[in-house]
Amino acid sequence: MKINIKAHFDEEKKKHQELVAKAKSEKENLQKEIAIKTVAKTQLEREKIKKEALLRESEAEELDVTKLKDKIRELDLQIAQADKSVEALKAAEQQAKGVEQRSFAREDLMVWVLTNVYRREEATVVDGLDEVCKSLPVEVTQLDSAGRPKQCVISIAWQNQFTLSVKPSDGHFWKSFRPTTLRWLPTADEEKSAQGWQHPYKDEQTLYRHPKGTTERVAVFFDSRTSQFILSQKLEGSGKVIQQAYPYKEEIRSIEDEFADVAVQHGPKLKGFVEEEKGELDLTKSYGENPLFAHARSEIASHTSSKPLFKESTDALTSVEIYKTIKDEWDAFVNCPWSKQVSYTLALLKYHVENGERVRFWSGEFENQYGLRLRTRDHDWIVGQLFIERSQKAATAKSTVTIHKASEYETIASLGRLFLIVSRSQG
Repeated sequence: MKINIKAHFDEEKKKHQELVAKAKSEKENLQKEIAIKTVAKTQLEREKIKKEALLRESEAEELDVTKLKDKIRELDLQIAQADKSVEALKAAEQQAKGVEQRSFAREDLMVWVLTNVYRREEATVVDGLDEVCKSLPVEVTQLDSAGRPKQCVISIAWQNQFTLSVKPSDGHFWKSFRPTTLRWLPTADEEKSAQGWQHPYKDEQTLYRHPKGTTERVAVFFDSRTSQFILSQKLEGSGKVIQQAYPYKEEIRSIEDEFADVAVQHGPKLKGFVEEEKGELDLTKSYGENPLFAHARSEIASHTSSKPLFKESTDALTSVEIYKTIKDEWDAFVNCPWSKQVSYTLALLKYHVENGERVRFWSGEFENQYGLRLRTRDHDWIVGQLFIERSQKAATAKSTVTIHKASEYETIASLGRLFLIVSRSQG
């Protein structure tokens, strides 16, 4: 849910104006009541003075003054009550006086900076800092050679990020990780986003992705608990500022302001969370008191598997032995229906194997990974790799080949649990 920042402050101004008008009316009414009560009290005091004089005269003449004393005591009570009423009214008047007309110049300036400098008109409504943390994009940027997350970035806003090292965990392997020799395999993430695209970086992998929300130069939230705005950072910029209050004027102003009197910044608090853990995320910890790290751990863990997806293999099987191992998957490829998507080198390979040409296979570096080579009649070679993803369903008799990439240089395809990459080679 989002709210318009200017509309929020406009509503606050309206409420304040109504409150001031109500307080002004109440103050005027209270002043009238104070005046009336004061006059009434003065009259009671005058009446008491008269009765006290009459009491002295009556006592001097030794007359019965019982009723007169009772009357004076009654006047004392009435005066005391009048005093209390006046004091209560004066206290209420002071409270009404406390509701004074105030300027919203600071709020107007912050809205102007957000709208004109940062192009932000709305704030995301959150229920406290924990929810702010849960909204932040978390990206894994490095994996180690085993496919375990090694580094991540938490994006606060554009050019405002925390880079954390991730402690390698043998219970968390990146689901879309591909060893160097199997990096050609398509990933589930590649069908949805760019996260699956990986690039070799020495003996590790660096993942590249543009996190959602990082194009925003400043993140703005509205805390429904405290009714406060939360900014990701200090606001900076320059431009024409129009003074809203009379007399109106314009000026070019350079602004560098935290707006601490109008909003709060979560940057220092988040930085404290990072420093508390010395910038290292441990995927085996729960982080009950650290919502930023708890969120990062949850996001990363959701993209990991408890076991490595690829197991190294030292087998050196013969081509015949490999064919017996992959017979069902390979024969499914040989016998599957043709389609217009089957083209380039893949079409040539299928044509040859359907005609009984024998492919040579060899063992790869990982289980279920094999190399292949076939001599063509053009005296060059079709070379490539295949991988059997045992966790997937086998192809049926009517299954057709899925093409993931096709060009005259290289083709990547799959059929059921069989994945293939093929190209032409002179040697």
